[in-house]
Amino acid sequence: MSRRVCFYCALFICTTIICFMFILRRRGASYVGSVIASHKRRGGPPAPTAKKKAVVCAAHIPPESRNVLFVRMHERFESSNDVPSGETVMHRAIYQAVKENGFKPILADSLDAFQDDKSKFSGIHKIVYDSQASDCDLYDKQPLLKCRIVVASYFGEHACRNGHPLSGSDFRGNCQIPYRQYLSPFETSCLTNIGFSPRNEHPRSPPPIERARAGLLLGKHPGVFNSDPWVMKVISELIAANFTLYTSCVPENGVSCDFMPSTVVRMGHMTPEDYTSLMNSFSFMLGSGNPILSPSPIEGLASGVAFLNRIGGAGSIHGYDLGQHTPLALLGPPYVYNVDFSDVEGVVRAANMSTELRFSSFVPAEFTSAVVRARTCAWLSDESPCACARYPRSEHCQMTALVSREFIPHNKLHAYPGPANRPLTVQDP
Repeated sequence: MSRRVCFYCALFICTTIICFMFILRRRGASYVGSVIASHKRRGGPPAPTAKKKAVVCAAHIPPESRNVLFVRMHERFESSNDVPSGETVMHRAIYQAVKENGFKPILADSLDAFQDDKSKFSGIHKIVYDSQASDCDLYDKQPLLKCRIVVASYFGEHACRNGHPLSGSDFRGNCQIPYRQYLSPFETSCLTNIGFSPRNEHPRSPPPIERARAGLLLGKHPGVFNSDPWVMKVISELIAANFTLYTSCVPENGVSCDFMPSTVVRMGHMTPEDYTSLMNSFSFMLGSGNPILSPSPIEGLASGVAFLNRIGGAGSIHGYDLGQHTPLALLGPPYVYNVDFSDVEGVVRAANMSTELRFSSFVPAEFTSAVVRARTCAWLSDESPCACARYPRSEHCQMTALVSREFIPHNKLHAYPGPANRPLTVQDP
């Protein structure tokens, strides 16, 4: 009897639990279904993958005026089978950053069409000249056009050191526009820094960390190597230390590269792609003093190639106290080794360190595309030059023009007479 009671009790309990679970599932599904239907009627919550609205650079500039004119720069942007120069690398970076910031770059052989019809300038926000521009003076009597001009000057860093008015010379030539309207790829004390990024900033695959005992001799002109006996001595000692050296030296003005030791590998003519690919084989790049401020060491860093930056030599002649590539000199190992060619053993030690302290890739922040894009946006957004062109006699604009023209350090402004007792004759900034 007790067994039968226990059996029926257990059966009752199990049946109750099963029925309860069945009812709960039905009611739960109905509830979930009603919630989904309610969300659909109200448009539902935002999709989890919805992107935030992109930030527009210089949003106050209307679409019809978001045009940037590049004057006589076709050769800078046309495809080439040669390794690009520093000027070309810089100009291409500006061109690309202008596009990425929502502006339309326009290439023009000349400004003749615009000179004939001044109304065409109404849609031009900025006018970019090469550093070799020779007709900027056409705008002397058109301040509202002149204020839109910027000049891309690759060697602006050098100009700030040796070409400002306080040193008795002016590198600007016919383009007498304020220094702030000059763009420089490097940090300067008087121009607008814009930067540039190497072609191999984002390689498809990480460059190898381990490298052979191999190095690249930076420079392609014979005079870079055979005009300085210290250079050839350093090359000989590196070969004696079992390093394989490569060179892109090519004959120039009847001077061959036959003076190079026979063990130095001649690379000959290379496409930019081949040049970048070969970088993955080197531990270091040796700077002999020239070319100054070359973009190649930065491209080398992106490929894991340390730079041996020569202190002295041609760099010191041109006022660069920190060697051939002053902007990179303070990075330090494992990226940059500052070497003195009179200490040949020190150069060899630096080369040895470059094979031991390895890295895959490194691009300094100021040479990344993100920084170039941000700085380009700041330059595109700058309305100050044209604001002062509209009010040239404003006390504030005259002081700005005085500082810009005479390169007065900001911390010494108090030592110079202001516009009240030193009137300016120039009417536009």
